[in-house]
Amino acid sequence: MTTETPQLNDHKQSCGLASADGKPACIMPSDSKFAEGNAEYPPMHTGESNASQIFKPRKRMPHIDAIKGISILIVVIDHCGYTLPPILDHIEVPTFFIISGFLFRNTSFSNIIKKKTIHLIIPYAIFSCIFLPYLLWQHIIAKTVPLYTIFTNIFIYPINAPLWFLKTLFWIFIIYYGLVKLSTYINKEHYKNITVILSLFFAIIGRYAESSHPLLLATGLPQAVVAIPIFVAGNYLSEVSIFHNKNKNIRLKGILIILCGMIYYFTANSTLQLHIAKYNSSTIIFYICSISAFVFLATSLSFIQKFHIIHIIGKNSILILGLHFPIILLLQSIGIYNRIALAILTFILLIFTVKIIRKCTRFNNIITYNYGNTTTQ
Repeated sequence: MTTETPQLNDHKQSCGLASADGKPACIMPSDSKFAEGNAEYPPMHTGESNASQIFKPRKRMPHIDAIKGISILIVVIDHCGYTLPPILDHIEVPTFFIISGFLFRNTSFSNIIKKKTIHLIIPYAIFSCIFLPYLLWQHIIAKTVPLYTIFTNIFIYPINAPLWFLKTLFWIFIIYYGLVKLSTYINKEHYKNITVILSLFFAIIGRYAESSHPLLLATGLPQAVVAIPIFVAGNYLSEVSIFHNKNKNIRLKGILIILCGMIYYFTANSTLQLHIAKYNSSTIIFYICSISAFVFLATSLSFIQKFHIIHIIGKNSILILGLHFPIILLLQSIGIYNRIALAILTFILLIFTVKIIRKCTRFNNIITYNYGNTTTQ
């Protein structure tokens, strides 16, 4: 039996894995309670704890913000009309789902519903309502839009199309909670492995089930079923210490960069349409490619402390997600279709819009808590 050095115990305390007396800070989950906490930084986060326990927020992880920044930039460029190579498709959206799992802490079901409604559904509704004045003008003045279409274009099939991600992420948190509860009921000791198996099982069924009905897709549920395994993978990876310490296991990080980079490069050969729960490759290849892309980026970027602009973009990724598409449509409505001009003007307007919104403290707190502290909790 090995003994722990003082340095190792200090490291565990800094990561939240041990208390001041050296005892473990986390234990396996019970049937009825989950650990509550701020989800900015993991490690894996189920535990037998009072649901009102609050974890102190830890400082940000710059390389995680950088991954979010890179991903949201790819999203904006894609929506400006550029045809992206398949190798970027597996960064564009899947990494957001993986990061969401990476930063997630389990909590009670009521807390999940409450917090995700505040930090996902409310921003969804606010960003959807950006088009409300236009639709009302079309209905009252132009008389070209029926009244019921206003409701459907705001909440069911939003004109602000990228918002499908927020609905999908809401469902993923609920599904994941159910999978962990079921896995814990089956076998407490191996619940994490069972959760992985169950997520793959439901995802495979979901892929081959009929999920193309527009109304069903509008709920975000089919997309959530497809994405749940990479969310689970992200939560699993949150226990790996090399993703939290830039100076830890440098040799292993180098091996991971080369290995995952090669896997990512050779498997990213098909396009994704996750907004309609479609990916044009085998199920296993899709998950391997997406996870490899995240590991490649996380290990590569962990060597760098500051990313400045990319870091700032990552911290504001949910604002960019909700605002960039209306800006693009606005610019196109005045005749700007050139992709270069469209991209440049979109980023300029995003900079000013984000600065203005961040001065609105109440709304900004919702957004920064959601994607700054948790991506999302």
